[in-house]
Formats: sequence, C-alpha cells, structure tokens
Amino acid sequence: MREGQSLELILAMIGTAERGSTGLEIVVDSLAAAELAVAVTAAVDHLMTSSEPVEDDPARIVVERASQQGPELLHSYLPALWDLGVIVDVGAWRNAPDTEIDRLVSVIDAAPESALAGTAWLALLETRTARGWQSATDRIAIVPAWDWETSPPYQPVDQWYHYVGFDLEGDVPTRLCGDDVFHLLFEPSYVGRDPGSWAGRWLQHPTWFDIGPATQEASFGGALSETCGVCGEALHHMITLDPVPAGLVVQSRSRMVFATCLSCLGYVEPVLYFAHDARGVPTPIGYDGPRRSAPPRFR
Repeated sequence: MREGQSLELILAMIGTAERGSTGLEIVVDSLAAAELAVAVTAAVDHLMTSSEPVEDDPARIVVERASQQGPELLHSYLPALWDLGVIVDVGAWRNAPDTEIDRLVSVIDAAPESALAGTAWLALLETRTARGWQSATDRIAIVPAWDWETSPPYQPVDQWYHYVGFDLEGDVPTRLCGDDVFHLLFEPSYVGRDPGSWAGRWLQHPTWFDIGPATQEASFGGALSETCGVCGEALHHMITLDPVPAGLVVQSRSRMVFATCLSCLGYVEPVLYFAHDARGVPTPIGYDGPRRSAPPRFR
C-alpha cells in the first residue's frame, strides 16, 4: 500500500457493514502516530452514535488496538467508552489522568464484588502512576471477593503487579525495573524488507518513530557455546550489551550477554534461570544438567 492508503482503508471500513479481522489489526498497527489519531477520532465518533456496535466492528478494533499503540489518544474518551463497554484492554489507562483514577476508584468502592470492579482495579494498576498503584494497593483486600472463574483478575494478584513492573512485598509495591525504555532498531536490509513497501512500513512499528538516534550498536542473534541446562543444546543468543548502557538496572556488570533456550522456555519449563560471570556470560542454574530429550528446535 502507498503512504496514506492504510488510513484511507480504515476510514472507509468504519461505519460500514464490513466486519473486522486480524488483517485489519495489522493495518491499524502499521499507522503512524498522526494517522492513528485520525482513525481513533473517527472510530470513537462512530461508536458514540451507533445503536448496536458489534464485537468485531472495525471501529471497535481500532479502539482496541489504540489501547496498546497510543493509549493517550483515548484518555479523553475513557468514561464514555467505559459506559459503552467498548474497551477490553486495560492498556488504554496507561498514564491516565487523576480524574480517571478517581472515577475508577468510585467504580470499585460502589460495588467491590462486581466484575466491573475487577476491571477497574486492573486499570488502576495499568495507569503505571504512583497514584494509580497506591489506589489499587489500598483496595487489594477486595480482590479475593471476585469470582475468579468469570471475572478479572484471572491470575494471582502479585502476578498483575509483575505485569506492570512491580513486586508486591506485603502491602508495598517495589519497582522491578528502571524508568528508561530501550528499543531495538534494525536496518531495513537486516530484516529483508523494502522500507518503501507496505510490509516494510509495518515492520517500522509506531513506537520506533521519532525516538532519537541509536545510542550504541549491539550484537544480536545467533547461538552461544554455553548450553541449556534442560535439553543440553546451545543457548539462543538474544543480545550482547557492551557496555551496559546507563539507565539499565544492571550494576554489577559492565558487559551483559542475554541468552535463553527458546526451545525449552515456555514449552518445557515455564522459567529458566541464569547466572552471569564477570564477563557477563550466562550459565544455566537450577538444573543438574540435561535431563530431557531435546525438544524440536526453532530455526
């Protein structure tokens, strides 16, 4: 698609009888920030006036994807969208203003055992603001009252804190990571795509736009001589940071090699653990050595 054609397609689908699909989600994800803002305005306007919006309405899909790609675009619409039951991704509340935090608190306090209270509690966490986290933590005692089979949250409370970057120690959330965010940037030739093509444009995710020049180069991909403690095969090398950039929460090493076994992680074992030597090279810990036949390898 030529530049601007993705937005034209989305605007044409909003308000029609066409139903959304995974393909539409990909098109929405390919929009630049300014294009996404236009699509969100059109989608919300349609949902506000539609008598019976359906689940796979293109407008609803635009709003759902914007919850991840540009939540700030939805902040002014959050109360109305909540009343419509449109937003299914609590990511829309990321960095939401205090007025919205107050509204979520009132939803919980009015009916603490309701499914809406569960969603509001998760949204407070997802604000990722000190006030939102404190408001959620102050009401953490009501969580066991929810119906775990039919209402959120669907996993233990401490795991929801992990999802937003905190560990819950007693009643005190402890930060698990720093505030700085690092992005991986690849040359178009590396991913084998023409940057002028639609597929090449999709690979340039909106979060890559206007984030400044690269701070350093890094070695990416391949395999290490070190082996997995479960299957015994070579570890998959993810990235080597040499030096470790300022702002990354690593204080004991100036160089770090990040690797794992993509064949075992999540398929054979839910968690893999590693220790890093003085050179930052990982060694599996928690296992006595290979103890299972090697699973299928991903190439």
